[in-house]
Amino acid sequence: MDLVVDEELFAIETISSRTQFLINKPPERHLHMMLPAAAERDSEDAAMELSNKRQYTFYSDDEKTRFFHLFFSKCLSAAAAARQLGIHVRAAQRWVRRYRKDPESIFEKKKRSGRRRILGEEHKKFLLNYIDDNPSAVVTEVYSLQFYDNSV
Repeated sequence: MDLVVDEELFAIETISSRTQFLINKPPERHLHMMLPAAAERDSEDAAMELSNKRQYTFYSDDEKTRFFHLFFSKCLSAAAAARQLGIHVRAAQRWVRRYRKDPESIFEKKKRSGRRRILGEEHKKFLLNYIDDNPSAVVTEVYSLQFYDNSV
């Protein structure tokens, strides 16, 4: 009997999430038949996990322009105009509310939310100058720098 070394007996794949595992998992084989209700629950669990991740849709200014053209010229409701163009109804209603508050604000992009950067531009310039002046500096030296002598 010859031993084949390069042949893979098992398919090895990296799975990064439980949802991906549930999708790729082969069906379990039981000695008795699985009840249909239990099978439905398993598929519902996988579907529920998939639906928990939100998918955001970003609409272009052209899509917004077409929406407002239908909204004003055809005198359609926000929901009707959105359905005609394939835009999510709540997004269209939000655009109308923003338009009524401030007509110039509908094409403005939202401000970025979240945590601000820890290092500002002055910090970056200071660190780059320090590394240029001291090319043999190690990370621990740079990390332990104090900015009190700098106007940063």
